[in-house]
Amino acid sequence: MTEITFNGPYHFNDIDPKTGKLIENPNNIPEPNMRGIYIWGFMYYYNSNGLIAPINFNKETSNYDSSIMQFIPYYVGKSESNIFMDRITKHHDVRNISKKSDADKYIRFSHGYMHEFFKDEKFPIKIGSVSRASNLITLNKEYPNAITYHNELKVLKNIYPLLDVVTVDTNQPITVQSINGELIPDTLDDIVNQKNNFWFCYATFPDKNINLLEIETSVYYSLKGKTISMTEKYNNQTIKINSNLNIFDEIASANFKGYI
Repeated sequence: MTEITFNGPYHFNDIDPKTGKLIENPNNIPEPNMRGIYIWGFMYYYNSNGLIAPINFNKETSNYDSSIMQFIPYYVGKSESNIFMDRITKHHDVRNISKKSDADKYIRFSHGYMHEFFKDEKFPIKIGSVSRASNLITLNKEYPNAITYHNELKVLKNIYPLLDVVTVDTNQPITVQSINGELIPDTLDDIVNQKNNFWFCYATFPDKNINLLEIETSVYYSLKGKTISMTEKYNNQTIKINSNLNIFDEIASANFKGYI
């Protein structure tokens, strides 16, 4: 059995951008400037009835309080070199101003459906393949007002018939799309940029003989709720996860009940 320890959650600003290390690390935990697995997402206020709303950390201090805050994973990934510098900094740029990441091509959900996606057992796990445009259009009809952006021409035109589609190479990034001159809704920008709400946790694996793809897949299927990650099929690998976050099931499976 593989045992994994996830460190965090940490706010993006908890890391020194020049070194990729924690600004404060009194317990000398492994730094996020190494090879490993990461999960990034957002903090939501919650109560006994479920999620309430994403937290605005321009108005609140970035101190994690598990009694009122729930970390919602949005993406699970891996880095073969440096978790923070190689991957986290690029995910954080959700509007992709630097053109060095794919975050401006990630699917967007409406704010209302973001509350439901993570626990919606009927919504498909794999939703990123452009080869299934017809399936995605059908899905959009089944879930009206749920998907606000997808990086696929036919799907975009189905969601926004009046969209001014701009194609960059073979992609349709959200940053260049508009409807009669108005930008289309961007929930990631609303949460990450406007609310300064970008958090992550990570596990380091300095041993290059460890297959990170297999670990990434096992972590994905160990989460209580869904993410948008495109991982491999569940590999039945047995893992034990240690974490301060209440986001993992004891047994990995393809069942995602949600976090609340």
